[in-house]
Amino acid sequence: MNTIPVWMPISPLSCCAGDTFPITDTIPGGTTITAVTTKIYLGTVDKSATNMPSGSASNSGNVYTTKPITLLLGGNTYVLTSNVTVDGIVTTRKCEIRVQKDSDTA
Repeated sequence: MNTIPVWMPISPLSCCAGDTFPITDTIPGGTTITAVTTKIYLGTVDKSATNMPSGSASNSGNVYTTKPITLLLGGNTYVLTSNVTVDGIVTTRKCEIRVQKDSDTA
């Protein structure tokens, strides 16, 4: 398997307050994902119970999709962390999520 970069290619990801979406990531060089555990942090605080309260993650081959992310507050930067077991090797993948307020213009 190839060396896996820690940050997902989509990072940093920008979204708007109130958006709801899952994140899909591909493990380069991997063939089989057997486990995925995902958490979302605001600073050092685990906000998974608030921002990923329902739904389920899925995976197929070397691609996985997180549970839907929701209730993100504008003006904050979150970090999504996924611990992925791919081809028997546990790796951590991260995505910075920048949330714009409704009033932001850029």
